[in-house]
Amino acid sequence: MRFLVEEGSVQSYAKGSAFNESRASVVRGRVISGVVAGLRGVRVSHYRPADTGFTLTRPGGWFDLMVNGGGAVRLIFGKAPFLPVTKTVWVPWNEIVVIDTVVMTTADIVPPPLPTPCPDHNYDDLKPVVLATWKHGFQGGCPERSAILTESQVVQESLSIPGTGLHLVYHSSRALGYESTIQLQLTPSEIPETLRRIYLRITIEGILFEKTFEADPDIKFTYAWNRLNVYRLLRIPAGQRVYRRGPGGVSQVGFFAYSNCDQVIWDAADNPAVSGSDMSYLRYRRAGNLSSIT
Repeated sequence: MRFLVEEGSVQSYAKGSAFNESRASVVRGRVISGVVAGLRGVRVSHYRPADTGFTLTRPGGWFDLMVNGGGAVRLIFGKAPFLPVTKTVWVPWNEIVVIDTVVMTTADIVPPPLPTPCPDHNYDDLKPVVLATWKHGFQGGCPERSAILTESQVVQESLSIPGTGLHLVYHSSRALGYESTIQLQLTPSEIPETLRRIYLRITIEGILFEKTFEADPDIKFTYAWNRLNVYRLLRIPAGQRVYRRGPGGVSQVGFFAYSNCDQVIWDAADNPAVSGSDMSYLRYRRAGNLSSIT
């Protein structure tokens, strides 16, 4: 995401030497006013060092700020006549982190009362179950075999080259349009009668997805990811196709709203390892989807 700090880009007065390539991450989020309208022109900066520069929120209140990850990062939000806001977030290495919406007002915000226990919510029974597309070790491991890999919905076709020990191997996961999936079960077969709504929030590589469900038993949902980060999805030329595999940058949160509780109870599910694009995609994307020669 070097383009964020280049001259004329969204992050002003930032020095390239201030960022460590092995740790550089991006904090992405939205700033709104007390009337839930996106605020444009809010200055967002890192508390220190100063040579990381600052950015201004765009129309709709969205911003992107490059920082050095690997710890807590303190952000400062300022725009007259609103009161300044300080927010500390945990930022891993080499991630695009989407933070919760920041609210700015012209008066001090009265802290909400302490939440009261919700007796109808069972943290053991109402726990989201998350499964991601299985990244198999079979790929490239058995080039002489054709197979259908049902767990990841992938077809592998192998054609031997006569007179050689080589094979042409086609792998459908390397084809354009293949998407990695996250499968979620949000509710069990039995739910409390007072449960009204379920909220789902997924962030992956800077992409934010939110959906609300009516409370029903056995709610299942599949989210498909095209293995692009948010900048490629927004058609920014410098955006990237994601090639790595790992839990970083992915989070699912199920929220449960009850009719007899004064709070929304949330439960963060385990981060699954979601597969990005195969590295051979770079080399063979223009070769008629003949993914590799082994």
